[in-house]
Amino acid sequence: NGADAALKKRIPQWWWPTSPCNDGFATTAPVKSFAPTVAGIWDLSGNVWEWLSDWYDPEYYSESPLENPKGPDSGLLKSLRGASWSNKPSYMRVANRYREAPDALFANVGFRCAQ
Repeated sequence: NGADAALKKRIPQWWWPTSPCNDGFATTAPVKSFAPTVAGIWDLSGNVWEWLSDWYDPEYYSESPLENPKGPDSGLLKSLRGASWSNKPSYMRVANRYREAPDALFANVGFRCAQ
């Protein structure tokens, strides 16, 4: 669920690039609105950016363990992944990262409960 024709129709003055496709949702979509991945995981990219427990460091991955990196021990910003309904299609990647202050509130940011 990304920035597309549904968003442009609802908010004609939208300034960010949009896709010509139409997923039917201008902003957030209900959970499980789209098919899961082949691994059976739902809604990994798009809809809302997902907060991570990791602190953000743009250089961390150049020195991190190859398997299951835990992120820096501290920092000023928290990591987000996956993009949102407000982003253009090229952002719709699970590996896409962003950062924000841990107390920031946005309509396009949420979280995923995971075990």
